[in-house]
Formats: sequence, C-alpha cells, structure tokens
Amino acid sequence: MWFKNINAYQVKNLQITPEQLQEKIAIHSFVPCRPDEESQVGWVSPFGDRNDVLVHGASGAMIFCMKTEEKKVPAAVINEKVNEIIEDLKEKDPTMKKVKKDVKQRIAEQVKQELLPNAFAKIDRLMAYIDSKENMLIVNTSSQAKAERLISLLRASLSEDVAFTPILVNDNPSVKMSEWLLEGTTPSELIVGERCQLKDQEDSGTIRYSKHDLDDSKLRQYLESGKVISEMEFEVESKHKFLINEEFVIKGIKFLDLLKDEARESGADSREAQFDADFAIMVGSFRELIEYLITSFGGVAIAEEEQEE
Repeated sequence: MWFKNINAYQVKNLQITPEQLQEKIAIHSFVPCRPDEESQVGWVSPFGDRNDVLVHGASGAMIFCMKTEEKKVPAAVINEKVNEIIEDLKEKDPTMKKVKKDVKQRIAEQVKQELLPNAFAKIDRLMAYIDSKENMLIVNTSSQAKAERLISLLRASLSEDVAFTPILVNDNPSVKMSEWLLEGTTPSELIVGERCQLKDQEDSGTIRYSKHDLDDSKLRQYLESGKVISEMEFEVESKHKFLINEEFVIKGIKFLDLLKDEARESGADSREAQFDADFAIMVGSFRELIEYLITSFGGVAIAEEEQEE
C-alpha cells in the first residue's frame, strides 16, 4: 500500500464521505474484458480483488484503486496474417495486382478481432487517495497520462462539478534545484542525495548522476554552462528519500526507519488493521512532506483565473 510516488492535485467542489464515495464509484466497478474487447477500466478494492470495500477512510483521507486490463495483438502478427490473406486472394483472382488501402484496413481489423480472444492481457492497478483535510488528490504514479486516466474515471463516477488541478509551485523546480546546488543554498531540512539528472535547455541531451556526491565541481560547471536539474534526490527528517522532478512530481519514495518503526509499533492484530495503521502513518507523513516542499519552492502558484476572481 505504501505509495512510491506523489502526483498531487488540488480538489475543488467536493464534499463527500467514504460511504458516499463508495456508493458513487461502485457504478464503475471493474469488469473484465469480454473476448472481443481490447480494454476495460474500473474500480477495485484497495485490499485486493476479492474484497468488496472500494473505499477505505482513515485520518481524514479516502483511498481507492483503479484497475485496467488491456489486450494487445502485436502489429507484426496482424501484418503477417493480413499478407497471408491477401496472397490467398491473389491466388484466387490472378487479375488482382493491388489491394486498396481501405480493403487492407478492413482485413487488418477483422484479423485483430479474431486474435483478440487469445491475446495476452496486461493488468495494472493504480492507487490514489483524496485528502479531505487538505483538499488534495494524491495519485501513486509519476506518469501524467496514468494520473489523468484515473482522474477521468473519477470524474465520471462522481458526476459532479469537481475540479482536479495539478499543484504547481511559484519557483520553477528545475531552476530552483539548480540554484540550490550551484549556490549551496539548499534548505536545511532537505538533505541532498546521490542522484540527479541534468538537461540542456536547448536540446534533449541529458546527464545522469547516480551514487555520486553532488557537491561536485564538474556538476557545477555543467550548471554554469546553462544546464539545469530536471530531477534530484533528497532526504527529509529520516522519514523519506525521494526524487523531485521538473513538474513537481515526487517519485521513487522510500520510507526510512523512523516511519517503518512507527508502522511496526502500531499494534495491529490483522491485515486490515495494519493497512489502516500504515495508511494513517503515510497520509500524515505526506501532509508534512508536501507542505514543506511547497514552501521550499515558493508556495502554490495561483492560476490566472483565480487571480482574476
């Protein structure tokens, strides 16, 4: 259950209890693909597929889980089968020299539908939680596409005028992290780790440091030449180690001894009780972490439409 990523969104126009959220998202519970379907998406229990509880609430937060199933027929397999069919058609009709593009596309679609029932299915689960106290949605992925897919399903389930807006900060993360390293002004509670990635602002070239002291003269030369940090590793208060990227997404989170000890000492006597304790500890620690990082990067950026109001 412990999240490895924090992809944070501000939530507006949502007042809901765990019981109400359970009722709403149950309408879009996950249903496996039929033989002729390529994909399905829906909600499952954060406790596992055999549990009927779709939403678990604790410490003013509600956790839930999206499940996706996608079946893919490799293009090479489709193309090979299509070519075989076209060759058979030409043998039956020697006057046929070329197959029209639209005919070939129809054959390819027919082949794909025939092969779909036996296609390999890829299953993915993505957890998220709504923090009602902080009015935030936290999605456990560094992928914006995956986060947006979960939000799209959540909007469809809520059927309300709910707004989910990515949390942006006033200080550009790339520029700020570059300044910290170059000037030695990293906030005192942020311990710089051993990993970072630099990019050139004019091209797509990247330089990666791993298991390396970032107080490095060569690295500073890169920064002085115009390169910027696109992601960097930090540790905070012996609780978390993580990377922050240029989009203010926190990724690759590791929970350190202080939090692990707290979880072990929770006294939980069942799997569900341990889940509840772990979730409460995680939510509380993430609240502190997100607040501190937002402050370190100049506070939350206010959207133009909000400024006009």
